[in-house]
Amino acid sequence: MANKALAQIRSLTLGNGVKKDSIHIIKDSSEMINCEAITHLELIHEVKEEQKKGQHQAGEIIEDLTTLPKIIEKISSSAIKNIDMRKAMSNVLLSRPDKGFSIHAEQFDVEPLNKEFCSFQPCQACQGNGSATCQTCNGQKIEKCSQCYGRTTINCNFCSGSGIKKSNDGVERQCNRCFGKRNIKCPRCQSRGTLPCRKCGGTGNTKCGTCGGIGVFTYITKIIFKMKTLFEIDRASLPHPAVKMIENSGGKLVENGHIKIHGEAVKREDGGLAIQYKVQFPYADLDIGVNGKPIKVHMFGFKAKMLKVSNFLDQLIEQNYALLLRAANNDGNVVGHIRKASKTRMIGEGLLFSVTMRPKKAMMTLKKKFPIGASNEIIKDIIIQSNKALINISRKSHLSGLGIGLAITGIINAAYFFGPVRTIVSGKLGDTLALTATDFILIPIGGVITMMVSKYMAASPLKKALGPLMPERQRSAFKPINHNSQWPAYVGSAIIFIIAVSLTTVMSPATPSWFLF
Repeated sequence: MANKALAQIRSLTLGNGVKKDSIHIIKDSSEMINCEAITHLELIHEVKEEQKKGQHQAGEIIEDLTTLPKIIEKISSSAIKNIDMRKAMSNVLLSRPDKGFSIHAEQFDVEPLNKEFCSFQPCQACQGNGSATCQTCNGQKIEKCSQCYGRTTINCNFCSGSGIKKSNDGVERQCNRCFGKRNIKCPRCQSRGTLPCRKCGGTGNTKCGTCGGIGVFTYITKIIFKMKTLFEIDRASLPHPAVKMIENSGGKLVENGHIKIHGEAVKREDGGLAIQYKVQFPYADLDIGVNGKPIKVHMFGFKAKMLKVSNFLDQLIEQNYALLLRAANNDGNVVGHIRKASKTRMIGEGLLFSVTMRPKKAMMTLKKKFPIGASNEIIKDIIIQSNKALINISRKSHLSGLGIGLAITGIINAAYFFGPVRTIVSGKLGDTLALTATDFILIPIGGVITMMVSKYMAASPLKKALGPLMPERQRSAFKPINHNSQWPAYVGSAIIFIIAVSLTTVMSPATPSWFLF
């Protein structure tokens, strides 16, 4: 394990200002650790309730829902005592690739134990009758007549309640329908003043609105059993870094072969169920000397995983990192500073990643190259300062490329609008939408050309500065990312296009019809 640690440190320091023979082991405290761990399995449950109108068969029928707690307790107790059920519960964990090791406070379904019960209960609103007193007639079965309002008579509609009717000769005579009484018997209720209640049909009762007239409800209760894990390991007998690793990612350590375990189901003293683990892994507490300075290293597992290492690379690259900062601040000979700084491998790779990748990806790639030994802050700062330094190198060439590219764009626009090109295109397409689209396509064409020229021009000084870092094949195919050339290229192309079109109003009779000025 100590030799693996030494090899990893040498790999990280290679090219970062440290000679191979200056790295050696000062102190080696290696041991094979054997310990035990246990995962207690606690059976818990949750209850889901549902109410339905009418009778519905669902699971086991029980008469009294208040007996459910005792039923659930009985199911739980029987499950723990049942050998087959105990085996099924423990296999939920032991059949996993990580054997359930280090899984704490998680829940797993135990479907074979799930139960469903139903109970039929009368509707409380109607006491199971399915009917209720009619709210319109209050159970009286009758209601007032809607025509006479209980008076049994109505105004005579022949004489309008006056008792007198004029004949055709204009003589007033007694109404021959009400005989001067002004009222007649109500034809709707036959002078009774009441009618059978329309709401209940004269029965005095209506269908119960709560149960829909069925009179009974089915109460369905689903009991869902789950197994909750409680993981424990003897923390006092283990090195603190190892305890932290096991508790945070013990399952992955088992899957990836860093630790070996053997797990089996056991019965606890209180009758409960648990899984007992026998755990084995190597561990080393090392002091490795780098350039005469000791570095504390903790190694863990059969694959020699480094748990904790100081950020020794930050100190090793200090001198050349200072040169990178000077290049980023445009202080002195930028190319010379970059060449000297890039002799440190971590800075050199940071420069290459910066010129070929977006900043975020460059940071992630550099961190992957140096997963330990370098702080996140220095990784991030190397990429930031590298970008600044590279911009300083390529700024003049970049601007020259933009100028040349825009000049080429101007020539293309002039040839199109003032030469025969647009006339030929117009003769084939006519003054149509297609011709307008052809006109406007000059903008992206000019933008692409300008961006490519700028990128090509900027590559030259970057190759000069970074060339020693790249093999010949990579140097010949080198294509830097130009983060700042896109918007100036397209904006410049659009401006040249507008100027060219504007000049057609003065210098050419073939002004585009879509141009309004």
